[in-house]
Order: sequence, then C-alpha cells, then structure tokens
Amino acid sequence: RGDFPAALETAKAALDSFEDEEAFEEDRESKAELSSLLTKIAEELAKEAEQSTDPEEIKQRLAQTRAVIGLTANTKYVPASLVLKDRLEPVLETIERVERQQQRNVDLAATLKEIDAAIADGDPARGYEARKLLLKEYATLRDDPSLRAKVLEISAVEQAAVKFVELKQAAEAGSGDDSIQSTVPLAAPSGGTSPDAGWAPIRVDGALYGIDVKTGNVGWRHFAGYAPGNWPLVSEERVFATTGPAGEIFCLQADTGRVLWRQTVADQLAAPVALEDQLLIAGASGKLYIVGREEGELRGAVEFSQPLPTPPAVSSRAGRIYVTGEHSTLYALSADDFSCIGAYYRGHAPQSIQAPPVVVSNKVAVAENSGAETSSLTVLSLDENGVPTAVAADRRLKGLITTPLATQARRIAAVTSQGQASVFEVGPGEGDSALVDIAARSGKLSE
Repeated sequence: RGDFPAALETAKAALDSFEDEEAFEEDRESKAELSSLLTKIAEELAKEAEQSTDPEEIKQRLAQTRAVIGLTANTKYVPASLVLKDRLEPVLETIERVERQQQRNVDLAATLKEIDAAIADGDPARGYEARKLLLKEYATLRDDPSLRAKVLEISAVEQAAVKFVELKQAAEAGSGDDSIQSTVPLAAPSGGTSPDAGWAPIRVDGALYGIDVKTGNVGWRHFAGYAPGNWPLVSEERVFATTGPAGEIFCLQADTGRVLWRQTVADQLAAPVALEDQLLIAGASGKLYIVGREEGELRGAVEFSQPLPTPPAVSSRAGRIYVTGEHSTLYALSADDFSCIGAYYRGHAPQSIQAPPVVVSNKVAVAENSGAETSSLTVLSLDENGVPTAVAADRRLKGLITTPLATQARRIAAVTSQGQASVFEVGPGEGDSALVDIAARSGKLSE
C-alpha cells in the first residue's frame, strides 16, 4: 500500500518550487503527467477514506482528497482540457457517500443517546419517535444492530409498564324501560321468511335496532350514542355494547331490548370482546377494562402507556390477548392473570389502525392504513409463548381498512374504503405460504 498522504505533500512541495518557472508553464506533456498523478492520489485517498473505520483518519483522508481535487482545478497546474473528469467524478461521489455515512453515524449516535434518555425517563413514545425520525433520513439503518437492540430495550420498558389494577364497581341494574318496543313498524322487510331464528342487533347512527332474524322485523330500538365502529356483541341471548365517548357499557336482552345492567367509566370505549365470563373493553385512556358478563361488575383494568384505539383479539385456545397500541406496539397478555408477556414493536403511526387484530391459526393479523388511500394486511409469527416475533407476510391493498376483518377457520377477509375485497388463507409457515391469496375483487379508485 502506497503512502498517498505523503505523496500529496511531496506533490504540493514540488509545485511550490517550480510553479512560476517559464519552462513548466509551456510544458503541456508534464502537466498531463501531473494531472494523471494528482488524479491517482485523489482516487487512492478517497478509497482509504471509504475503507477506514477510524473517524479521525476518515476526516483526514477526506480533507486530503479535497485538497488534491483543488490542485487539479488550478489551471496554473492543470489546464481545464487536461483534467481527467471521468476519473474525478467517481472520486467526488465517493467523498459525498463517505461524508453522508459519517453524518449518519453521528446522527445514529445522537439518536441512541436520545433513546437512552427516553428510556431513563420512562417515555417509550419519545424513544420510538427518535428512531422514526432517524429512519426517515437513513432507511438503511432499519437493521442496524445497535438500533435494533435499543428498540428491544424500549419494548421491555413498555412491557414492564403494563400492569393490572384491581377495580371494584358494581353495575347499575337496568330499569327495563330504556328500550323502545316496536308497536309500529320501524322498517319495511321484504321477501319471505328465514328458517333461522334469533335476534340480530345492528347499529345505525346513535341507536341499536333488534332485528328478528326469521321475519326481518325490527322488534326494539335502544339509544346507544354515536359511536361508529362500535359493533355490538351478541352472546347467549344477550347483547353487549358501549356508548363510545359517553363511557357506558350496557347489556340488553336480545329478544326484547330490555336493559339488564349498565356500567359507567370515565373513558372513551371501543366495542366489547368476550373472554369466558368476562368482557374486555379498550379505552382511549390506555386502560383495558375487565367487566363481568352476568352482572356487569367492574373487576379491574390493565393499564398501558398509550391509548388503545381498537378492541383486543382473544385466543381462547392459547390463553392470549393481543392489544394494539395507538402507535408502534402490539402487546401480548396472558388471559389468566392479564400480565404482559410481550411488547412487539411494529412501528405503526398514530391513528393508522382502525380495525382490531385477529388471531388465525398460529398467527396474528393486523390491518394498518399506511397512506391516504392505501392499507396493508400484515401477518405476524408467534413464538412458543404466543408472543409476536416477526412479520411472516404482508399484502398492500387499495383503500383504507376501517371495518373489522372477517375470519373463518384459517381464512381472513378484508374490505377497503375503495371497494377492494380480498380473501386470504393463513398458512403455518413464513413468506408467501403464510398468506395465500384465495379471492379478490378490485376496488374502484375515487374520482
């Protein structure tokens, strides 16, 4: 390996000694040789800068490379016609690349320091935001080992912050006169009757309507507050629902609409989800409330460090609960004691998830709105403890996913705001086999 820093100093000294000599000024052949020599020095110094891992040496080599390029740009030494531009342009590109790498390393170090401070302050959201801003500028750092290690530290802080708090609050018994019995038609059914029997509640604007499955008649109506997306839960001839921003959870008799009980908390609530003899209700305050199904008593709440925008997903077979945070994180809880057994960093933006996650086979699927008119369906692998560990597969869809995903056995169906309907089958493996396209209907782009 040649000593090119020394070669630069030798060249500078030589130029200083004969730059004013008349013979040199007229010697075009010598200037051509000088141009080639200086270009060679610049190439090698740039190469050393790119190959070095010592920040101080890199800084020196970059400065020396620029000094050599300055000499080639001096027409007193090298006429413009003799400058080897085709060789110097890659040198300039190398300088820019190395300088960006150096700045990237500086910014990475500053971000790691900021994440450490956020962890020390117990503010995981600030740590995630610092990472997000860094990756916006340097996408190639996504898999940087030091940054990945910090993300795991942040996740550990989030996991440790999740805790179950015992709460005791009895429900208010229903008076029985809050729902309006249908003595006059509220809807006009058409067609014949169904062989099925039972009642299906639907939500329209601020009310729940009890529909007789057999005849299609509306049997009752109950004011439920304006809470779009808060679908009622029907189980064992009962209807469970929330009033959303009003913070009320209530239970109705499915066939009459009679209020059996109501429970109130100071929170904005998502739709209820059943877990054995309990209801799980996510709140905008960052609490997952546990309410008894039979009598509506408040039993406790799991507290998180961020709001919970959607209902959780429950895997009764595995005894796991999956909760989506407003941003960044998917949590895994034990259904036995509500302890947090994992906090998986997804990196989703605030308000990007409007549909609850679903459990299918040995995977958890999450729908995320990733743009103004695009969304993605991501399937996550689970470890032996039921904790999400990695992305198994994903698909991009046209339009936003704002309604719950439908599941049957190993299949998932998603419908977007642009009318795209897709059905997938979830496989046990990874990659393409983890999410197989079964059927699709193309949506129409909005005009």
